[in-house]
Amino acid sequence: MRKSIVAFALSALVVAASIAGLSTTAEASELVQITQDSAATTTVSASDQALIKGIFNADYYRWHNEDVVALVGTDDAALWNHFITTGIFEERQPSADFNVSVYASVYSDLKAAYGNDIVAYYRHYLTTGKAEGRCCVTLKAAAAGANTVYSINDGSVILTPGAYEAAILNWSTNIDSAYSQLQKNLE
Repeated sequence: MRKSIVAFALSALVVAASIAGLSTTAEASELVQITQDSAATTTVSASDQALIKGIFNADYYRWHNEDVVALVGTDDAALWNHFITTGIFEERQPSADFNVSVYASVYSDLKAAYGNDIVAYYRHYLTTGKAEGRCCVTLKAAAAGANTVYSINDGSVILTPGAYEAAILNWSTNIDSAYSQLQKNLE
């Protein structure tokens, strides 16, 4: 459980780096809560794949999933294949613009309707939710709205707004400290 919480916190740090527009070399697993065995038995229909591909960003996925790059390489098609067969069920983010755990956590009516069906959340957001104005779909938006985020696969893994803000502050402090040290080394 501690490993899951650390992975979730690292995920928040990487998202913060993206939001700030700064680069980072930190690795992050985006709420990885399931076993490879359970991921292997779940598939995404061709029609759902076509929908979801619209929000998949290979550059984002590549940058935020170094473990996947080490496994499948940097080819966009290979990254998409990993996401749609495994990463989606591990709750990895397809882009900076959508976090399925945030969507499920913020909109309780969806959680009641879809439970742990991750693909159903994507389908709803892409076919209905965006048009309805359901815009709290990122960790930053969830924290700004004082929403606690729960992993779909393991409700005991949570990220509170305070923990998100602390991760941002810690990340910023570490970046400032590293920058200062770099400046000293260059003098």
